[in-house]
Amino acid sequence: MYLEAGTVLTRQSLEPSDDYTLHIEQQDGELYSEKLYSSGSRWTSYGGSILKSGTYTFRFVPENKSSVTLEFGFTNNNRKHLDDVSSGSSLPVSLNGWGQEYAKYRLSLNVGDLLEVTNPSDDDIWLYLINSDGRAVNSGSGEIYTRVSSGGDYYLFVVNKLGDSSSYYGSISVTPDPNVSSYPVLADISDQSATEGKFFSLQLSASNTPSEFSVSGLPTGISVDESSGLISGTPTISGTFPVKVRTENEFGSDRKDFFFTVHKELTDADGDSRLSLPDIIYGLQILTGLRNKK
Repeated sequence: MYLEAGTVLTRQSLEPSDDYTLHIEQQDGELYSEKLYSSGSRWTSYGGSILKSGTYTFRFVPENKSSVTLEFGFTNNNRKHLDDVSSGSSLPVSLNGWGQEYAKYRLSLNVGDLLEVTNPSDDDIWLYLINSDGRAVNSGSGEIYTRVSSGGDYYLFVVNKLGDSSSYYGSISVTPDPNVSSYPVLADISDQSATEGKFFSLQLSASNTPSEFSVSGLPTGISVDESSGLISGTPTISGTFPVKVRTENEFGSDRKDFFFTVHKELTDADGDSRLSLPDIIYGLQILTGLRNKK
């Protein structure tokens, strides 16, 4: 199911035939929510805030039986328009109660920009800043004062967190960083592949004399030298891993993401190693190309 950032999702379930767990996953496989519900129950869940646009997967996993039947419905409790704003814009906001509605704005920021959004007078208002990849830059507080580490479109949500109707009149200020030209810039990183049990290495590089590299999400057996930026090792597990890379110096930072796929090595009946599946596919591609040339 495709859901747009800014949706406040209300869910309703009627009389499931078994206890079940509802798993909601984002398109990158990250878990959005997970909760156990009882058979024969009737429930309505209010205010599930969607802060990242994309396709969400809903999985109903029965606890005791092979399947579960139930009535299940969705309602979007926030149909407000997504408005574009910029430095100097005002944010006059009036929100309904019960935390089911919030205003949503989009603004374009450059790397190193300092974003300030004034503190609301109403303590029931929280401000959320989300970047285009769905990462929370600022979350769950009544003001924003942050310097962004990457450029692009950002989403600002003005949220009513409690039950009473609320109003808010804020303003946006954006100040560029005069040292932005000295930030490190990571070289492009393509998606990588390796074979389980085979040595792998990848050299990261960045301009403007980076002082440190940090990497998260690497498969077991692979690590990074934080000083040189060399990723190396022998993977001991197969799968596809979303990897996040960050580099920094005294002025700022840069980050990039890539997918690291580790393939299982094929073996014959005696346990002897054979070519991995990617090698076989590559070989077939070469043979096909040679035939086409004839």
